[in-house]
Parts: sequence; C-alpha cells; structure tokens
Amino acid sequence: MFDFPTKNTDTRLIETAQYIESQNANAATKLYRWATHVEPHEFRRIGEKMHMGNGGTKNERKLKRSIILMRTSILRHDVNKVVREVNATTTNQLQINFNAILNQVANYVPVIPSSIDFMAAQNGANIEREQAARIAPRLRGLQTQRRRLAFETYMPFLVNNDTSINKMLEYIRYTLTTGERKAAITHGTANAFNSLNNGGELYIVGHGNLGRGIGTHDGKLGARELANQLRLDGLALNPTTPITIYLFSCWAATHTRKAWGGIGKREPFVRRFARALHQNGFINHTIVGFAGAVISQNLAQDYVHKPGLGHTGDSNLGKDGMYNIYEVFQGGFNRTHGEDWTTKARANGSSWKFVKVSNWKVSFPGWATMTVRKRGG
Repeated sequence: MFDFPTKNTDTRLIETAQYIESQNANAATKLYRWATHVEPHEFRRIGEKMHMGNGGTKNERKLKRSIILMRTSILRHDVNKVVREVNATTTNQLQINFNAILNQVANYVPVIPSSIDFMAAQNGANIEREQAARIAPRLRGLQTQRRRLAFETYMPFLVNNDTSINKMLEYIRYTLTTGERKAAITHGTANAFNSLNNGGELYIVGHGNLGRGIGTHDGKLGARELANQLRLDGLALNPTTPITIYLFSCWAATHTRKAWGGIGKREPFVRRFARALHQNGFINHTIVGFAGAVISQNLAQDYVHKPGLGHTGDSNLGKDGMYNIYEVFQGGFNRTHGEDWTTKARANGSSWKFVKVSNWKVSFPGWATMTVRKRGG
C-alpha cells in the first residue's frame, strides 16, 4: 500500500483504490504503480478534487471518485475537465461510465509519438533510466519507420530573418525528419497539406508569446485562430491515420500569467488548441506541446529574457514530463500524457521600455524572468 501526504485525503484515496481493486486487479496494479511514483502535489490536488460532499448516494459518490482517480492518474486527463464531466453525468450513466473507464485503464498502454522518443534518444538527452528502458526496443526500427513518415512544417506567420525560428526549422528538418529541405508552409498555400491526408507529422513553428498565441513577435494566432486557419488551408479533418501536431513554440503546455506579479492566468495553449480543433470538426489528431522555453532541441524552465538571453536547467524536449499530449477524437478531446504546469513571469529590472499613452510617456518592464513549476507544487 502507498503513503498519502495529508490525512484529509488518506481515507478518500485509499478507500477508492481498494474499491477499484475489488473490481479489477489489473486496473488497481497500474494505480498502485502510479502511486509509488507520483509527487505529493499531484496526490493532494487529485485527492482534493475527489471530495464529493454529501450529494447523491454513497454508491454514486464512490463511482464518481473512482472515475476521477482513474482518469486523472492513469489516463492523465485534465483534473478540472474530468470533475466537470463526472459531475454532469446522470445517475443512470454513472455505472456504465465506471465500467468503461475500468476496462480502459486495465488494458491501457500509453502511446508516445515516435518523434518524442527519437528526441530523447539523442546524445546528451539526459533522460531517466525508466524512459531509456522504454524507448530502447522502439529505436531499433524507428529510423526506418520515420523515413517513410510524411511530414510538413507550418509557420502561422511568414518570417525570414528570425534566428530562433530558423534554428528550430533546421533541427526539425535534419534531426527529426528525413533531411529533405521542404519549404515551410504558410497561410494560403494551395494543397499544401495533401501529403498528410493519410497521416504523418505537422510541426508548427513560431514564438509562443507567453501562451497568447503562436507566430512572430509582431503577429500571432490564438488557438481558435490557428485551428480555423489550418482548416482553411486544407489540413485533413479526419485523416485515415492520425496526424501528430508538434507545437514548436515556447510555453505551449503551461498555464501562463496574464500580467506582472501573477495576476490571472490562461489555460495552456495546447489545451485551448485541442479544444479549438475539436470545435472546428477535426478528429484523429494528436497534439504535443512543451512546458517551457523551446530552444531547438532543448527546453528551459528557468528563463531570463534580457539582452544576452540566459536560461538554466535545460532538458531535452523528449524527456518524460516535459511535454503534454492531447488527443482530438470523435466527440471531444483529452490530455493523454503530462501534468499541469504554470509559469510565473516578473520584471527583472534589466531594462524598461517607454510607451506613449495619450500625452504621457509611461514606462513598463521591457524584459522578464519566467519560471515554470508544477501547478500546486
């Protein structure tokens, strides 16, 4: 049995796990394995969300708690989304949903896109031993498989002289894909996505603008705008095999602050984008976003934006936990890998910029220090 971090969640989590074990031993085994590795902040957050109060019958509360625990711990669905959906479930549907989730968890094997494992296999990737053991068998045929995989790169806004974007494009072309020097697709290119009608990989490249949208420093597309533009540019709504979309932009998998000092926050761009794809009629798409500043193949979670640019604690983009995966399917979308991250932005005092407001010249922080941490941790 595992140890829980707070007394308030102990009984709730243990009783729920024991009930799941009484219904399906395979599902419980995966749950106990998760419990031995999960960090305390995630335990606490899920346990708190499992609080049902006194509403409904004892059996209904038990089923709801079980669904929340299985979906968030094993299937990795967003906890707030899960709670909303569970609370909206009718009494007659609860047992049916529980049985379906229980069977799904018992037979669940997470699917990691091959490009992630390929990145993690690069020299100097510094991945965990458990991940290395997982990807080793896949690597034997990975290069051959990826040579046959269709791919395209896409720039929501055309830019020719951005060093950061050009470096990311070179890394994608010559390390992750075939090395074929394909021009990046831009908005309005006729039949540009035809090669992906049967599936493949789409790399969307641009600056993340602290989660507001992907593009350049002068123009960006929000999640809904980007999904709508991809539909207008002809990306297959329902490819015969999945299209994996990689968001090669900073802050795509983190909650980001809307103002200095951490006042207010917005959902991670990758989550908003998955929702927008679903709303635009896309199905059979997988989206990958990264939790920090993307610098070619590296990810920085402590980033000082100022002249000379500094960043510390770099990880490889393919390292487990540094990315979130969402799947868009018939009827909805869900996260299938990763956890909640948040970004704190504050002025670092290195520089100030002056903006004219009416007849006054007002100074604002011109540079920032961004720190990514696990939400609730």
